[in-house]
Amino acid sequence: EPAADTPVPPVIVVSGTCMNAGKTFAACEIIAALTARGYAVGGAKLTGVAALRDTLNMSDHGAAATLSFVDCGEPSTAGLDHPGRLAVRILRTLGQQAAGELDVVVAEMGDGIIGSYGVDAILDEPAFRDTVRAHVLCANDLVAAWGGVQWLGARGLTVDVIAGPATDNDVGLSYVQGEMGVAAANARVEPGRLADIVERAAFAGVLAS
Repeated sequence: EPAADTPVPPVIVVSGTCMNAGKTFAACEIIAALTARGYAVGGAKLTGVAALRDTLNMSDHGAAATLSFVDCGEPSTAGLDHPGRLAVRILRTLGQQAAGELDVVVAEMGDGIIGSYGVDAILDEPAFRDTVRAHVLCANDLVAAWGGVQWLGARGLTVDVIAGPATDNDVGLSYVQGEMGVAAANARVEPGRLADIVERAAFAGVLAS
């Protein structure tokens, strides 16, 4: 159990509007790209049900260390009283295990931003919010993309880029960027562009210096 004053690494959040919205794929592509660019990247799964597949996938894509709620003794985050506290503990533990060497953690939120797995509570947790440097929202369609941005915005949360099936074609990309005014990048077609957007958001001060 890490001490309460153990630093929490900076976080890139990958959330989604529902299950199977491309979150894990986007998270892994971001991990691979940032690792190739010389960053020490951790991977975390903060909500969902017990499965090792996603963190193993993160490791396969170059994550220097990975951790999930399962590693902290929870088979699922559904119905937990304080998922925000658990999320911060996961990140602290991950940073401690990596001896403070991580530049950033790509943290995937299982399920959707609205649901019973605690994503909303984590996003509302002040100690977690303080760590977030970039937010990727994966959406299955344009209605979900629009609604997700509105829902998050009402909670004071900014989306840096939309990914997922909503960006599978030029119509989706044009609407998100032109009508919504939010960057869009498809993780399958242009993973480098997705990584560029996330890198600029997460490391703005570093890149500028």
